[in-house]
Amino acid sequence: MLSNRFGPPQIEGFAIQRCLGRNSLGASFLCRALSDNRLAAIKVVRSSGNQDDWFCNMLEAELGSILALRHENLVGVEEHRLTRFGDQGWGLCLATAYCPEGNASQLAAKHGGRLPPHKVHDMLSDCLEGLAFLHARGRVHGNLKPSNVLFTSHDGRLRARLADGVWPVRLPLTLAAHGVVTAHEPTPDGQFQSGCAGDPVLCSPTADVWCLGAIARALLTGRRWQVDSSGEAVSGGATHAASGWPHYHVVPRTLEGLFEVIDRALSTAPESRFPDAVAMWAAFQRVPRPPAIRVDVA
Repeated sequence: MLSNRFGPPQIEGFAIQRCLGRNSLGASFLCRALSDNRLAAIKVVRSSGNQDDWFCNMLEAELGSILALRHENLVGVEEHRLTRFGDQGWGLCLATAYCPEGNASQLAAKHGGRLPPHKVHDMLSDCLEGLAFLHARGRVHGNLKPSNVLFTSHDGRLRARLADGVWPVRLPLTLAAHGVVTAHEPTPDGQFQSGCAGDPVLCSPTADVWCLGAIARALLTGRRWQVDSSGEAVSGGATHAASGWPHYHVVPRTLEGLFEVIDRALSTAPESRFPDAVAMWAAFQRVPRPPAIRVDVA
């Protein structure tokens, strides 16, 4: 099983500054390269127990396809190394670019809990480009959530990049089959955000589309958008249809196109959604960027 109980690793060539976060696959650290003083985020996937040989061989076999996924809106793997931790197992270190502006949840918190529509439009534009890149290559993200939408500053505005989406889909599914990851909340059609149910149909482009729509809606309204056990959409503790914007007093005409794209992404029926991010991106390109205003919500 994966374990982080032994504390931070020693990563050759890097000095660890602080822990950025932990999840079922391991932990991420902000590090400074000793060679050129640059900052990097390094994810450490750590294993212990009798699965070491299987886990190590599988990851080594997948690294070629992982390293080939390069896009400006994806937080891709820039370098890697396998590290053994004595009798405590071994770890895979994946170095990625550091995104100093934080994630979507942190950005919304700085704006009082939600983002103005023009910032959500910018975020969706960036995220859809990266997600369409994955879907066009037969891969899915499988773990879309606000904490995996990271930001950097570029050309005077924030640019969104999707993190934890470079794994080939069969990798997290294989991890699930061996019990090293657990399922996250389902989409309305029973598909899991992280695709961790051991079945490829549970990780699909339409599930990615729904999750991205849920992120956009939550950032616009300041209320989490999820589904309950019956598949009904739930926002802020109240059940709603997956259309209409009850939190908004009035929907300005300049926002209608943006809301329509999000509503279609959030359809509870997979066949009614965009089939993938490529189709959603094509529709989104016809949506004008809203003016830089803040809209009142209930």
